[in-house]
Amino acid sequence: MLNKKINSHPNKIILVAGILLSFIPPTAMAWPTGYCPKTPGPVLKTMCKRGFIGDGAPLELDYTQSLIYEFALVFTKNSPALKESQRQWAKKRAACKDVACVTESTSHRMHELAAIIDGHPNKSLSSENKDLKGLWNGGGGASLAIYGNVLITDHVIMWGGSQSGDKTYCKTTYTIAKEPPETIFEDAFERIYTPNEKSQFKIYNLKLNPRRCTTDLTNLLLMLRHNLPNYAGFLEYEKNNHVSGKLKLHKLFEFHRD
Repeated sequence: MLNKKINSHPNKIILVAGILLSFIPPTAMAWPTGYCPKTPGPVLKTMCKRGFIGDGAPLELDYTQSLIYEFALVFTKNSPALKESQRQWAKKRAACKDVACVTESTSHRMHELAAIIDGHPNKSLSSENKDLKGLWNGGGGASLAIYGNVLITDHVIMWGGSQSGDKTYCKTTYTIAKEPPETIFEDAFERIYTPNEKSQFKIYNLKLNPRRCTTDLTNLLLMLRHNLPNYAGFLEYEKNNHVSGKLKLHKLFEFHRD
């Protein structure tokens, strides 16, 4: 994993997390130049035209959908049934006459794909811990090079893919464990956040089930600041609660519809 090591002390872990607190939020990932879905329909086809001026959000949403579909293909080992259902969905969406229809159809498909990846294709994801579940992206630098995109459902976490440095994938299941009890946060301005100030964070400690691709990685700790819910600090834990790396992530899509 990351080569950056963080100094530790018995019963006290100091996390130099300037990337987590007080950082300037990275720009949300835009869709690649020239990106257009294979079956766009009239609405997205208009957005795909050179010189389009207007809200391109549906096209960016479709690109995010394509990343989730990429994970679903890996999870199902390139299932012919999944490929066919994707073709049928794209054909149906192509009949949309307005942006609202395209947006709803794309969002619904992402939730369907998430349920497939979770292993429960006929059951919607739970609304519990909804701020954790979704598609996360590092936006660049070490986060993107190592993890690519990070997808979290009710039971499964996957990362890697076409945007990661080695273009491989890792998938495993997880449980939410108790967070380290005496964690102290230190930001880039050397302000110390003591345990009794942790109320400003939502903290998830994901205990990973061992897989070959996780090697010594045992836990991933995600810390979401309440005033920046779509950004998270992302800490790697190895055996003996050793913190081996730190990243920052931006949420592209949340898997829950109220």
